[in-house]
Amino acid sequence: MPKNPQKADSSSPDLPGHEFYRSEKKEWYAEQERKTERVATRDNARRKRNNPLVQSCEKIPVKTHLITRQDRIVEVCKRYVPPAKPQDGDILVISEKIVAITQGRTRRFDEINEGFWARFFSARVSAPPWGIGAVGLPVKMQAAIDLVGLPRIFLAAAIGGFTRFLGRRGDFYRIAGPDVAQIDGSRVGTFEEYINVVIYGPAYPKWVCEQISEALDGMPVAIIDANDYGDVDILGRTDDVNAHWLELALADNPLGQGLEKTPLGLVRRRSSSR
Repeated sequence: MPKNPQKADSSSPDLPGHEFYRSEKKEWYAEQERKTERVATRDNARRKRNNPLVQSCEKIPVKTHLITRQDRIVEVCKRYVPPAKPQDGDILVISEKIVAITQGRTRRFDEINEGFWARFFSARVSAPPWGIGAVGLPVKMQAAIDLVGLPRIFLAAAIGGFTRFLGRRGDFYRIAGPDVAQIDGSRVGTFEEYINVVIYGPAYPKWVCEQISEALDGMPVAIIDANDYGDVDILGRTDDVNAHWLELALADNPLGQGLEKTPLGLVRRRSSSR
């Protein structure tokens, strides 16, 4: 069994068999309590969420059952999208989390053997205004180390700490890479099946979009990572999707951030102009 989990990659047209990761060591860490406020009420988040393109389209969340690794993302889309009655020109947007889950890109917290450096670095990362961040727990930092290697995390922490002292934020994730930034996982606020579970970013997101589009008669498709800060990343898309426009249009996070069970959505332009 390989030591490190498979990295996400958008270049290959083939998904290899996914292996799951086991550890004999079981450790639990109490999540630090932090006084927070809803991200969407913060000034910077309001500015992003109120950009003009947010109102340029209609967003229709599509409810599904609770997606697990027994599901196949193409079959999920074939099952739920047609009943939502998509129109010509609609874009199907898909939460990156459910794509990763259906690819088996998950590890339970008790399967991750944390080390000293995971505890050291996780105690020193900046806490976001809401939640714990991608590597805010030792177990999630260890997941990042397993993914990209300890030297890269060392470099990211060193440069990120220095530039944060100078007033610039975000360099840790710029250097550690998008695979680390996409790490998700929580002890609270999610479905029981995904409590104490690390979820990596999806593998081959562009190829997955193309497979779903083909199954839905050429419908434009994008896999997105959105949050209540107003930040949206397009991780994969078919060639007929304008990524910049979609990132701005989805700043209001229409699929939700909690227990909505709406990991799919249709984006419908209010005008025909692109």
